[in-house]
Amino acid sequence: MRGWLACASAISVLCGLVASSASALSLTANPFVQQGEKLTSTELTEHAEQGSSVAISANGETALVGALAYDSFTGAAWVYVRTGSTWTEQAKLTSKEASGNVQQGYSVALSANGDTALIGGKAY
Repeated sequence: MRGWLACASAISVLCGLVASSASALSLTANPFVQQGEKLTSTELTEHAEQGSSVAISANGETALVGALAYDSFTGAAWVYVRTGSTWTEQAKLTSKEASGNVQQGYSVALSANGDTALIGGKAY
């Protein structure tokens, strides 16, 4: 597993199509065609708003998907990696210090090489 830092060519793009999921779509296809399964964590059983923010590495092989409502609005982000046309969940990123309504995953960013993630929140 790659090391992750979590803080407070036409390639694929991630789109939040429905609540609690994101899908990888090709910018070269017309119309857009979904590539593979939905990117959704198997542990999500609640309305987490996964896909409310997304980022993808420059090579299109690493995706970061935020879920601001996860765990009663504490929030989290998931890392997915692609091999061929298959996306696999690699990690869930949360803060050990977060509590309450901080909505981590409200915004996400990913470095060009996909090795560094930045996760923003929105506390009230």
